Amino acid sequence: MTANEFVDELARAAPSLDDLMKVGMSRSQAVHFRNGFRCQKREHDAASERAHNELLRLISLWDASTVKVGMVSFFPAPVIVEDGIQVGSVEVDPLIIFADGEEVIVTEFGVHNHLLWPASESGERFLDALIFASKFLGDSCVRKIDFNDFDAARAAATECTTLAGGARYHDFYLMLLGAEP
Repeated sequence: MTANEFVDELARAAPSLDDLMKVGMSRSQAVHFRNGFRCQKREHDAASERAHNELLRLISLWDASTVKVGMVSFFPAPVIVEDGIQVGSVEVDPLIIFADGEEVIVTEFGVHNHLLWPASESGERFLDALIFASKFLGDSCVRKIDFNDFDAARAAATECTTLAGGARYHDFYLMLLGAEP
């Protein structure tokens, strides 16, 4: 999935205002929640458009800093770190495009060189999996899927794992989707 496709798909994945208000959110809370599914286009940057990694293109071409997919959030701008390029976080743990230029990983905050989870074989595949996860989590939020339906969460984590590139990434999506009771 390209960065632009991700932005479009993410906006479509947002639960409706009505559905959010039916589960007890005020209108302003529902609007704020839906903003977590929206990115704002940045000023034109020709260098960013040539980025080879779609996740890096997303962070460079769009302000995705309001996006929240479970515990995943994005930075306003990429940051060069020892392990690669940090594009966001999973709670407080760094979300990094690994130095190899493709794999997306999560390292432990404050612990030098400690890999918590490999998340995807590439930025493009990470965006694919994150869209699927955002739809699942949005449906869970508005109770289209029971929050305690661990079978549904495990099935969604398995689909995300496939989209991300295979079994190596399964633990990350189990965690992200709350698939463990």
